Amino acid sequence: MSKRKIGYLSVAIAIAAGGGLGVTQKLAPRAAVAAGFAARVVCACHFVGNRDLASCRHDLEPGTEPVKLTIDENLALVTARYPVLATRSATYSSTMGCVLNPVE
Repeated sequence: MSKRKIGYLSVAIAIAAGGGLGVTQKLAPRAAVAAGFAARVVCACHFVGNRDLASCRHDLEPGTEPVKLTIDENLALVTARYPVLATRSATYSSTMGCVLNPVE
């Protein structure tokens, strides 16, 4: 590849990365809200409603499909990850129900 093509490729990559950064900055707050919502809803569904994760997924709003959910039975914890952008968790306690944890 010629030096000229490498230069053009470098510029194209820099522009794409800069644009991606702008998109990430705009989406990150929304992803954090979606992850927090999913964590709290699934926490209540699972630990209060005694339902499994597959059943609880039906309680989530459209647009939360990218959120990956995990349940830790020992810690009574639900973690929701919106890939690359946000992670939120909610913990169940018998006195408070499900509460969102501080941002990690």
